[in-house]
Amino acid sequence: MSRHPALTIPILILFFSMLSFPQTVFTGASYGLILWFRHVLPTLLPYMILINVLICTPALHWICRIISTFLCPLLGTSYYGTFAVLTGFLCGYPMGAKTTSDLLNVNKISRSEASYLLSFCNNTSPAFILSYVVAQNMKERNLCIPFFLILTFTPLMLSFIFRLFYRLPESSCSFPQVTPGSFSNPSESISDSFLDRCILNAFESVTKVGGYMMMFSVLIQLLASVLPNTIFSLLLYSSLEISTGIRLLFSSALYTTEKIILCAFLTSFGGWCCIAQTYSMISSSQLPILPYITAKLVTALVTSLLISAYIYAI
Repeated sequence: MSRHPALTIPILILFFSMLSFPQTVFTGASYGLILWFRHVLPTLLPYMILINVLICTPALHWICRIISTFLCPLLGTSYYGTFAVLTGFLCGYPMGAKTTSDLLNVNKISRSEASYLLSFCNNTSPAFILSYVVAQNMKERNLCIPFFLILTFTPLMLSFIFRLFYRLPESSCSFPQVTPGSFSNPSESISDSFLDRCILNAFESVTKVGGYMMMFSVLIQLLASVLPNTIFSLLLYSSLEISTGIRLLFSSALYTTEKIILCAFLTSFGGWCCIAQTYSMISSSQLPILPYITAKLVTALVTSLLISAYIYAI
């Protein structure tokens, strides 16, 4: 029997809908896969391979030695936990979640810290915000810097609140000594089998991302073919997948201010497709997904309120 019996009816509906509208499925799948192949694959895959290598070699120690000096006291993370913060804010979804899960799996961080890191360090990348959101869709040059800063610093500010719900180790800021057993064997680190594992793991992860993007793109196309064109359907489509959602928001008839506020909420939240991607990344470490969703919704709400306050103040 399925572990999720509540999903039986929705899955059956989706199954028969896909059989009934094959052309719609083809259109949605094509768009999702092209978006993944052109933008996500070349953006994420090299960093996934590199991070896999770093986590299993002493190079991780030297990176953390540099960034932990100021991130440990500021965010209350451990020495190696700062690496998840770095990747989560620079590389975008779902790299923060994947790095956190990987660090937990190799015992570099505790489970409580992993949950804490997951609450604020899995975010939209600066490149996506500046290029796709602002330059290609928003096209409001005067809001470029404020929009980016609010999206970046809101999760950092909320981390001071989120940490109150987790029991972090008292020695979270101590610098560990690097011992020969702390990482993979040096001779193994440069072997083909070691690199093969890093590459295969990265390909598996990025393929999962592509699969979720394709299925959510199909779902959006199916819903658009049967639901009337209303504000509620627009909000539903937009919440499913971030790239498609932002494009739909800025092509809609909403007021510019409303588009920007909703876009800020969606960019901060990431959409349900990113939630599914994140869940797939943390499933191996069995981190709970509901606290993560709650934290993302709170962060998105605060972000949209700050954007609204800034827009109406100028």
